[in-house]
Amino acid sequence: MPNLKYKYLKLIFCCIILVQNISAQTNLDGVQQNNIEQNIENISENSANQDLDYTTLLEQYNFYKEHPINLNSKVIENLRELNFVSDIQIKSLLEHIKFNMPLLNVYELQSIDNWDIPTIQKLMPFVYVSDLDDYKKLSFAQILKEGQSTFDVRTQRVIENQNGFTKVSDSVRALNPNKYYLGDPFKHFARYRFNSNNRILWGITAEKDPGEEFFKGTQKKGFDYYSAYFFVKNIGRVKAIALGDYRAEFGQGLTFWTDLAFSKSVDLLVYKRNAKGLRAYNSLNENQYLRGAAATINVLKGVDVSVFFSRKKRDAAVTIDTTEAATDEGFSNFLLAGTHRTPAEFAKKNTVTETLYGSNIQYKKRTFTLGATVVSTQFDVVQNIPTSPYRAYDLTGAQNTNIGIDYNLVVRNVDFFGEASQSKNGGRALLTGALASLDPKLNFLALYRNYERNYQGVYVRAIGETVGAQNEKGLLLGLQCKPLSNVTIAAYYDKFTFPWLRYKIDATNTTGSDFTAYIDYALSKKIDINFRFRRRIKPLDFTGITEGIKTVGNTLQDYYRFNAVYAITSEIRLKSRIDFNYYTDVSGKKSAGYLFFQDIVFKKSLSPITFTMRYALFDISNYNARAYALETDLPFAYTFFSYNGQGNRFYGMVNYEVNKKIEIWVRYGQTFYLNQTSLNTGTPNESAGPLRSEIKLQMRYTF
Repeated sequence: MPNLKYKYLKLIFCCIILVQNISAQTNLDGVQQNNIEQNIENISENSANQDLDYTTLLEQYNFYKEHPINLNSKVIENLRELNFVSDIQIKSLLEHIKFNMPLLNVYELQSIDNWDIPTIQKLMPFVYVSDLDDYKKLSFAQILKEGQSTFDVRTQRVIENQNGFTKVSDSVRALNPNKYYLGDPFKHFARYRFNSNNRILWGITAEKDPGEEFFKGTQKKGFDYYSAYFFVKNIGRVKAIALGDYRAEFGQGLTFWTDLAFSKSVDLLVYKRNAKGLRAYNSLNENQYLRGAAATINVLKGVDVSVFFSRKKRDAAVTIDTTEAATDEGFSNFLLAGTHRTPAEFAKKNTVTETLYGSNIQYKKRTFTLGATVVSTQFDVVQNIPTSPYRAYDLTGAQNTNIGIDYNLVVRNVDFFGEASQSKNGGRALLTGALASLDPKLNFLALYRNYERNYQGVYVRAIGETVGAQNEKGLLLGLQCKPLSNVTIAAYYDKFTFPWLRYKIDATNTTGSDFTAYIDYALSKKIDINFRFRRRIKPLDFTGITEGIKTVGNTLQDYYRFNAVYAITSEIRLKSRIDFNYYTDVSGKKSAGYLFFQDIVFKKSLSPITFTMRYALFDISNYNARAYALETDLPFAYTFFSYNGQGNRFYGMVNYEVNKKIEIWVRYGQTFYLNQTSLNTGTPNESAGPLRSEIKLQMRYTF
């Protein structure tokens, strides 16, 4: 080839530059983990439910670290699942291979348009290059033979005695049955998983929460929660078959999306949902899943059709209305905690049957994708919404249907995407955006959303202030710049309006804003520092000096965060963080708080033991100025700690790889609150003294 000599010279030059800029650490888990933690914290800070299970967001990273992607193979588009590689970059890579030749080395990515060194650095643990397309066409039996089984078992408990676990006589319990828990203070978890190259998967998960009975009383079958799945992927024209519990993601999350999804972030790529269609489900969240059967079939070249059916029981407080001539049952909300520790909680278990079915058709050709989704949801009990004016447009009745159309089009260096959806009552929702790579070092995002007040959906996960994509308009602009190979500057500004009333906002057409700026500087090969500032202005009811006169004012929240990750040696890695939070309520009253913590990760070379520790100091004047931090935890058990009050916190964890098949984790954590004589006062979780501690133990057997 006439360009072969030039190609090799360019490759050598790129290798020299990249090796000079890439971190001396061969394992980038720490950097990647920090990015993931930041995204999870963003989700939780915007979520009404702090008890969500975030483990599913890390599953694809764990899989691709163990099964890296060959950049010359047919599965190259799986790079989307990593959430930090854009469609523009994938398009450039595919064109480079098509018009030149297969890659000779991962470092050659630097020579391709729209690729930059920071992205390549993050990609390194998940990819490799081979001149063979190792996407094997294997028989079902061969795939089974290449599979791997993993069994995990875990137990944990709060060490202090909590009032709800006090042993009392039956007569005392009968006087106040919901003051005491039915079961013991232990939490038990067990999971078996089989995975063969991510093409055939099956497994079963079981969990018992603290306070739930175990193999007796209300739980004679053992665990309170069981989940099982069987999943087949990419076998001929069969793109996916799911039996048992599964997840579904289509479009941009406006019509149907049962999984968790990233919220607002300075990482611009998270704003475009990369829907993965049908996926196996093995999480501990007892709500965000489907139970039944589903399949995706490639019916024509570029055309995939998915059909899905689900029927499951859900928790709700069902009430009986006898004021009319007939007796009617109804419920107002689903209960999402998943705990059944008292007679009252157990009475609400599995009280509503949810039946769901639908279909998705997707056409894809090179850089253009067009999809359509329809989903119908039915309940065997009518959903009745309270008379609160702000809930006037919430879903009522026993049935709802959503129909949506989504698109994705890459034109040169601009990635257009969006979705439009309509619910049964005529309510509409629209989201459309564009992500432009103005330069390999400069990206720009514009995202517009308009969710009508009467749009209704059961499983909706779209970008916005509201979880259900309802009663909101907004325009979000984002910018990401990499002026130097070791410097990243990013920011976004979101201006939004609530056309109708909201909880504690008794006015229409109220507005708010959200601004975040971020800078990251790799000071050296061993030190990375970053700073984040966030300002949120949100409307809220305010009762002034004049009694009975209520108006709407604005709250102001300012967040300052400094974070540093540095390696003292190849065996010791440190992470330091300082948060300052300031809150001004609608009356002008101010509150503040700070959080400081220091992490240490120690792993001696060739040693089977890894030690992780954190020590934190916090002083938070009230709940509005609270701080959040994600903690390193056991596999599938993530602690997202909310700091409030004054005190300190410590946790330590030891991971011991006994051999190639057995791995053990032990974790101890404690929080000490100053000026507290008891914790969780007035609840069954109340304990005497200022200390709350917990111990966890987990073992994994791989075969």
